[in-house]
Amino acid sequence: MRKRGDLTQALTDTAALRMLANRGSATDVAAGILYLVSDASRFVSGSELVIDAGYGGL
Repeated sequence: MRKRGDLTQALTDTAALRMLANRGSATDVAAGILYLVSDASRFVSGSELVIDAGYGGL
């Protein structure tokens, strides 16, 4: 984002594009942790679980 110039404006523009209804919470992160420690993730190995509402790809 720093490459786009003014960082504050870049963050404002990005937020306007994504317009999340609400911010993530500790509960959202906890859900990912519960998945990783559950049997549902038994074949998950060497992967990164990104919990960032899609902002990581920007």
